[in-house]
Amino acid sequence: GLAGTLGPTGFESLPPSTMAASTDQRRKRHYFPLPPKRAGVVFRAFMNIIIVGAGEIGLHLAKSLSDQLHDICVIEQSESLAAELDELLDAQIVRSSGASVSSLAEARVDQCDLFLALTSDDNTNLVAASMAKSLGAKKTIARVHYSVQREEWLFDYKAHFGVGYLFSPERLAAVELAKFV
Repeated sequence: GLAGTLGPTGFESLPPSTMAASTDQRRKRHYFPLPPKRAGVVFRAFMNIIIVGAGEIGLHLAKSLSDQLHDICVIEQSESLAAELDELLDAQIVRSSGASVSSLAEARVDQCDLFLALTSDDNTNLVAASMAKSLGAKKTIARVHYSVQREEWLFDYKAHFGVGYLFSPERLAAVELAKFV
């Protein structure tokens, strides 16, 4: 079983194969028992990840990252989609605009390791990612349309908005397809 002496953070003396590492609000390491199906994992650094927009890309990432036991918060403006996500995902769901300071605060953006702005609207993504960075998010990524990426030689969107990385799904798909031509 899980016999062992509890230490100040909980389960330090448990066998390593039954523990995972995570980060609490004070950024101190603490350990907790893993679910039985994940007992093969020795230690894992979990991330606090915020995803704005639960379209195809956002939903896929939220499912995948949640399955990897990351702490996920999804900010979605659509009330019906937010209700579906609440049933579907093991994640915090905030029903609001991702470009709202109050929704970012509710999502705990100041504790965010990775912020992903994935709506279909460039302006929302750039503003949300910029605000998240200013409010303390460690890394920010914003989805933009191909035309914005194509204009980067004229205007430095990343520097202007303080966004760590811009990507275009259309451009990524075109690059991948070109590899096979």
